[in-house]
Amino acid sequence: MAALTSDIVWLVEQDITLAGACRGANTLLNYLAAPAAGSR
Repeated sequence: MAALTSDIVWLVEQDITLAGACRGANTLLNYLAAPAAGSR
């Protein structure tokens, strides 16, 4: 049971890391695209 719990915790941590990376990439892309769009 302890092994299963640690597996679940690991999966959740991976999801959080992935979500954070996606948000960071989106923010970066928006920042880089803004001058081209003339909004900055």
